[in-house]
Amino acid sequence: MNVLSLNVRGIGEDVKVRWVKNLKTQHKINFLGLQETQLTDFSKINARDCWDSQDLDFDGVDSTGRSGGLISIWDTSLFQKTEVIKSRHYLIIIGVWSGIPGKTIFANIYGPQSPTDKKVMWDELSQIKLAHSGIWLLFGDFNVMRRRAERFNSQFCPASAAAFNYCIHESGLHDFNMGGERFTFMSMVDAKLVGF
Repeated sequence: MNVLSLNVRGIGEDVKVRWVKNLKTQHKINFLGLQETQLTDFSKINARDCWDSQDLDFDGVDSTGRSGGLISIWDTSLFQKTEVIKSRHYLIIIGVWSGIPGKTIFANIYGPQSPTDKKVMWDELSQIKLAHSGIWLLFGDFNVMRRRAERFNSQFCPASAAAFNYCIHESGLHDFNMGGERFTFMSMVDAKLVGF
């Protein structure tokens, strides 16, 4: 199972669609989660242009203006959807993954900015997780840090970090180590400050 999560900061341009498809093909991705699509009607994306075969299905959450928006695309020869749960900040696809007993649950997340809204989202996700047993994979842009060292040149909110860490602990989730660079996004100003 190869899962790719990308904050695309808008997917309306052909060049970004080709970039996503190239990443999907290069890394043999079976399940793709895109955040911050900035599409007020997710059905306007041609999901087939992001995929390299005809075996696909997708679902999404519309953005609110140019804020947010989620799309998940998956290989239907490996994963069959049985249920979808949506909110402005998450898209949960529940189904059966070939060869894996029970349910597999993919939660594509684009976290809110407000600390209060973040806590509401964590509480909602915790309740959904309690109601749906299976193998859970949560991914996306959570818009929160677990520790101050996770971001460079950014403001750290201890209250949001505490609520996020509490949700992870209480839900029995595990934070996977990421490969590659220490920071997943850096502006040119940030890159110059750390000597890139």
